[in-house]
Amino acid sequence: MKGAMKRDRLLEETREALAKTGFFLSRPHGERGLSFDLVARRDDTLLIVKVLQNVDALARETAHELKVIARTLEGSPLVVGERTGTGALEDGVIYNRFGVPILSRPTLLEFLEEGVPPFLYSAPGGLYVRLDSSALRRLREDRQVSLGTLADIAGVSRRTIQMYLEDSASRSCRRSRARSMRSRAARRRPC
Repeated sequence: MKGAMKRDRLLEETREALAKTGFFLSRPHGERGLSFDLVARRDDTLLIVKVLQNVDALARETAHELKVIARTLEGSPLVVGERTGTGALEDGVIYNRFGVPILSRPTLLEFLEEGVPPFLYSAPGGLYVRLDSSALRRLREDRQVSLGTLADIAGVSRRTIQMYLEDSASRSCRRSRARSMRSRAARRRPC
C-alpha cells in the first residue's frame, strides 16, 4: 500500500506541474493497468503521460501501447518517474525505455517552467551529451579559446573536446563531470 500512495503522490505532483504551466488535463481515471495515466494539452503539444515510481516497471507492451496512442492522437508519449532499480533518476537527464522518453518530475518542471530541455541523456555506459560540433568549432575559433581552456571549462579532457570538434557523434562523460557540466550550463544560459 505504501508504494501505491507514493505513486499517487507522484501522479498528483505531475498533474500539478502540468496544470501550473498551462496544460489542460484529462480527468483522473483511477484505473490501474492502463498504458497511460493522463493526457495533457497546451496549444499544439499533446502529451500522453504514464507515471511510475520505478521506471523499470515500464513493460515493453505498455511502452508500445503508449507510443501507438500518442502516434494516433499526434502527440508524444512521456513517462515521469522517480527511480530505476539502481537508484534515483538524476535531474536534468532524459532517459529512454523501449523508445519512450523518461524524465524525473523536477526535470519535467524545469523544462515546462523555464524552457530548459534536459542537457544530458542516459544510454548504456553512462550519461552523454549531444553537441553541434560545427557550432562548437566556430565559437572556439571566434573567441580564440584553446582546446585546453575549453576542456577545463567543460570539465572533460582535451581529447574529448577534440573528438567533439572532429565529428558530431555523442561522447560519454563521467557522472561527476556530467553534473559539473549541467550546473555550468545552467549558469551560462544565453540571454
